[in-house]
Amino acid sequence: MGMEVQICLGVAGVVSALLLAIVNGANNAANIIGTAVGSRALGLRHALTLAAVFDLLGSLTFGYFITKTFMSGIVNVGLYGRYEVTLIALISLLSATVWVIVATRLKIPISIIQAVIGGLLGAGLISRGLEAINWLIIAIIAISWFVVPAASTGIAYVTTKLVVKAKKYKELFGAALISTFLITALPIFLLASSLFNIVLSVTYSVVIGVLSTVMFYAYFVMRVRNLDVRRKRNLLTKYLATYAVVTSAFIHGAQNVGTSAGPLLLMLTSLSPELGGLPLIKFMVIALCALGIALGIGLWGYSVVGTIGEQITSLTRLTAFTAQLSMFITLIILSRLGIPTSTVLAIVGGVTGVGLAKGIKAINIRTLARLMAMWIMTIPIVALISIALYLVMYPYLLP
Repeated sequence: MGMEVQICLGVAGVVSALLLAIVNGANNAANIIGTAVGSRALGLRHALTLAAVFDLLGSLTFGYFITKTFMSGIVNVGLYGRYEVTLIALISLLSATVWVIVATRLKIPISIIQAVIGGLLGAGLISRGLEAINWLIIAIIAISWFVVPAASTGIAYVTTKLVVKAKKYKELFGAALISTFLITALPIFLLASSLFNIVLSVTYSVVIGVLSTVMFYAYFVMRVRNLDVRRKRNLLTKYLATYAVVTSAFIHGAQNVGTSAGPLLLMLTSLSPELGGLPLIKFMVIALCALGIALGIGLWGYSVVGTIGEQITSLTRLTAFTAQLSMFITLIILSRLGIPTSTVLAIVGGVTGVGLAKGIKAINIRTLARLMAMWIMTIPIVALISIALYLVMYPYLLP
């Protein structure tokens, strides 16, 4: 393969990864801010800005764990020559992008992780058959698709029941303090555990969690000292809904940046092993894809927000918070383990849990069925697109 073709493949990979990241942000913004906007806790522009910033932060801190899985965990790259690996990675990006654009136009949030997996499966199967796929990793990911919505639904159901019972302002404030500790201490612990022993990891997470909780307590008490109980409660629920956006954006970045960065790094490593293996290059690729997701959220995220936020079940600020919190708890652990799973399933599970806590009649079964149908269709459709692209591109790029 000539140098000109290698350069063209590299450029095509960067453009494809960035495009997928942008449409990822546009499509999955509903998972991040849909509940908060649907409950009228935050305005659309404010929610989109928060989501873009914290999605970027989640991508840069936790994103590499999922990126590694998409680099080499799904397709057995050892079976291929360096240039065929490049072609397969490029095809996975292109096929996923096509399907995500279609779903976004239809205003249906889908799992971008599933789309990229479908692209890798299609290209792997058509090129080397069943042996091309790491079926153990696929099995673990598939199991998570059942565990995640069940866990998210259960957590949302329990927390919604508890929050609804918190009639008094002090009880609700206590729940806010516990949540503050949880959403700071848990990610710190998971990050620290990869660098330090268990004692230091627990110590760091507890200290930072306590400090953040004390800071929130001091700030909020000063903020509401001249307000009556009704206005205090109203402001507190708004803050909880803001927490929901922040945590969901963070976990979305952690889970989803690898869908673009993983295949792109695989391409760069195949084309130039010395360059692709540099830590700085890995960071730059993840940062580029993270910026693409943030850009997609900020510019086009409004397009599918209503589906999650308003059409599955009606949401208040408190139930928006419990739905998003269930998504965060469920996915942050899987992100650290490097297991890519569906943020769509997690938030749909959370919203469903809220609906069940209010009664089965509160759930819009038709909307839920439409979302699940698109979820089921994603892998086979993208796999077929990937196979078609492979058959078209292979003769020209790898004769």
